[in-house]
Amino acid sequence: MPSIYVMGEVRRPGSVEIRRRVTPLTAVAMAGGFTDRAAPQEVLVVRFARDGSFEHWTFDVESLLAGEGAGEPFALHPDDVVYISKSRIAKVDQFVDQYLRRVLPFQLSVGASYGLGGLDAR
Repeated sequence: MPSIYVMGEVRRPGSVEIRRRVTPLTAVAMAGGFTDRAAPQEVLVVRFARDGSFEHWTFDVESLLAGEGAGEPFALHPDDVVYISKSRIAKVDQFVDQYLRRVLPFQLSVGASYGLGGLDAR
């Protein structure tokens, strides 16, 4: 059976068999949908040629889900790779975790306090 490959921020990354017309949006659905860290406005499709060259396209699936645009006419071919990148906030979170929390010799924390000045607890 022909397959496509869905990678990145989907719930079940890996190969997906295609038995009918598949678009980038339906490929994401077949892979379990987006994770909460996904950037649905940056869905990349890569198609490799026999000579090693490739073509690529980027789709804003978020606008399709919102009902904007004329639809999604792009059909995937066998062996296409669909990659869903992380959202900007997920990239920042990963940076903080990898380069600050794991490297710095002290704990990062955020706190707040407030006073009840002037209140009498009688």
